Amino acid sequence: MTESEGQGQGGQPSSTVGLKVVVRMLPPELTEDVFRKQVEDFAGDTGEVQWMRFWRGDLQRQQTASSSARSRGDASGSASEGCSRCYVKLRDHEAARKFHGAFHGHAYVTERGHEFRATVSVAPNQRCPKGRKKRDPKENTIEKDGDYKRFLASLEEDSSSQRQPPPQQQQQQAEDLVVTPLMAYMRKKAAQRAAGAKKRRKKGQDKARKAKSNNKNAKNKAERERELMSQGGFQLVRRKGNKGGGGGGQ
Repeated sequence: MTESEGQGQGGQPSSTVGLKVVVRMLPPELTEDVFRKQVEDFAGDTGEVQWMRFWRGDLQRQQTASSSARSRGDASGSASEGCSRCYVKLRDHEAARKFHGAFHGHAYVTERGHEFRATVSVAPNQRCPKGRKKRDPKENTIEKDGDYKRFLASLEEDSSSQRQPPPQQQQQQAEDLVVTPLMAYMRKKAAQRAAGAKKRRKKGQDKARKAKSNNKNAKNKAERERELMSQGGFQLVRRKGNKGGGGGGQ
């Protein structure tokens, strides 16, 4: 960390610029708990670390980026892509220099034997989220608020006034409605359509009954003819006819 990193930028006091650093090139498998434990071991109870935010990397993304870089012959172009990173806010510049010396170039070896060397640099954005805002004293007190109670009372009054009247009153209200010429015309058309539909329905029913009756008569006639043929009645009728014709000829 150089003294130039402590110069003012972005309207920030020069005494605070450079105190927020970012640790890059951390293994994607590295968890926040493990790295936080390392930072706590470094700082101890001195309060040198005032704030930190950890972002875990993406192992698959890191492997894809590394493979693409190797295929292009670029060993460092996409080395940091997919790696974990952590933003740390230090107490003063002396603490920032100590942190830089402790973590910059630190080697992390994963279970698969891959080595990652961490880098520490000044964070582009030196601002840190502020602490949690003071709790609102009126939080969870709406049930005790007088205006809210009066609002609930007004809702109950409106609901009681808007209840459905009894059936007799509803019928009386319907009779009291003023029937305009347009309403009368629409009612007349609706009645005509209903009557026409009823007439067509009755006509269809009559036609179906007639067809059913004709089918039944035809079926009965066919059954009688088959019965006569099975009993020889048809031959008897032909024989009688021949006899009468012969007598007329003589």
